Amino acid sequence: MAIGSTHRDCGPEIARWAAFAQTLADENAVFRAERDRLLLRVEELEAALDAAKAELVRLTLVLRHESERSPRPEPAPEPEAACGDQHPSAAPERRRRGQQPGAPGHGRRRYDHLETTEEVLVPSPEALVCPTCGRPYQAMAGKEDSSEELSWKVSITRVIHRRPATPGPAPARGPGPSSPPRRRPR
Repeated sequence: MAIGSTHRDCGPEIARWAAFAQTLADENAVFRAERDRLLLRVEELEAALDAAKAELVRLTLVLRHESERSPRPEPAPEPEAACGDQHPSAAPERRRRGQQPGAPGHGRRRYDHLETTEEVLVPSPEALVCPTCGRPYQAMAGKEDSSEELSWKVSITRVIHRRPATPGPAPARGPGPSSPPRRRPR
């Protein structure tokens, strides 16, 4: 379109854009109808989900084991004993399973069965003097400090399998295709 042209020259262009606008308006109406239909479907599905959740709660309550349905009996309050008297007929309270309060715990695991190496750490002579006065420390007879550390090493080993050559049947005519040696199962 030229700069000095009039609106009469733009007739086909205007018609094209008007048709395009009408096409977009039609598509928009279709999309709005689709959106309204999907919103109704979402409401239906949410209502169905709420009903399914309510049914699940009802079935959970009905199908539980009988011991789960009945409420746990509350422990009866202990009658006040006069002057420290105990009722011999009273049954002792049932304890919970597992570690009991006041009972000794489990000890640390023993590692005496592992291979042991001993390292004696001797400090340097410079570390065996007092930093303020410079006099040497005295050794404490019969006293030593020791600690244990668990260390582990991983080793990767290459295994070479050698098979002695065994004589086989003689080939009929020259060498033929050979297959690789079979691997042994591990």
